[in-house]
Amino acid sequence: MKKKETSSHYEKFREKFFERFINRLFTYNKEEEIIEGIETIKNIIQNQVLLNMPEDKKIIHLYSFINELEPNFKNFDDYSDIEIKDSEHWREIVIGFFDVFSIIINKSITSKNLDILNTCFKKLEELSFQIYLKEIGKYKSTFLHIKIATKISDYTYRAFEKNVFEEGIDAKNTLPLHLEMLIKSEEISSRTVLQKYCYLLIYLQKINKLDRWFIGGIKMNDFMVSEGELGRIARRCAYAYNENKNIQNCLDDCIETYVILKKYYESYKNDNFDLYIVIKERISAILEILLKCNVENEKLTERLKTQIEGFKNKEDY
Repeated sequence: MKKKETSSHYEKFREKFFERFINRLFTYNKEEEIIEGIETIKNIIQNQVLLNMPEDKKIIHLYSFINELEPNFKNFDDYSDIEIKDSEHWREIVIGFFDVFSIIINKSITSKNLDILNTCFKKLEELSFQIYLKEIGKYKSTFLHIKIATKISDYTYRAFEKNVFEEGIDAKNTLPLHLEMLIKSEEISSRTVLQKYCYLLIYLQKINKLDRWFIGGIKMNDFMVSEGELGRIARRCAYAYNENKNIQNCLDDCIETYVILKKYYESYKNDNFDLYIVIKERISAILEILLKCNVENEKLTERLKTQIEGFKNKEDY
């Protein structure tokens, strides 16, 4: 008990120290120092996670997480001093140092500093990619991919809510570029990471911050040059539909997101008919690919056809 209290006091001291130090840097506009600090924190997490962590099932703080994914996993009743020390080290990295990211992100939102905010997201995305590249353990990898995706999606929404981000183009690195690889390789985290982004789009729609940057339809010389990141994922999943169940589930999530966006626009009519029609284009594109690839899922294709037929004309919108 005494050890836990000491650890708790240390964590509070560390958090307050970093918070005061970061606040001072923002107060005196030390942007270069802040950006250098972001890189340093990212490197500390990356090096410790990739090079200095025990196996998944030797980290006590991962046990409840493993139990969610592996119901038959049995916790040990007795832990060695080494296991306790290794577990505390894991906790220090994935909670303590990630909290420093949160402090910087919160301060960048408060001070409306887009450059620092997007630098944080970029470094978190780079960290996620390095975790994907290295064999660090199934559960450590899954935990971190989900943690990073959650942090980026939650803070992206807050930045839009506070009008720090005003348009979609302001927000960078909202979805990991390697998500397609996570999906195709059936990584446990892939569907949750995708769903975090789907929920972000739904929440942005409700505060009228969803635009063509997110859902596509940006045109140049009458040619569509953007399908949005969700559209890109949906297209890749549609082409690879027959490869595995995870791809099929992820495509279902994309489709369900478009259906939710469609219904919201229909329920809360405003001047967003052009975005409403972009949703129709995205669903139509998915159906076209599935038919082209001879995907044998009549229930799915009929559902898509029904959704497309259900879109309203402008005069009825």
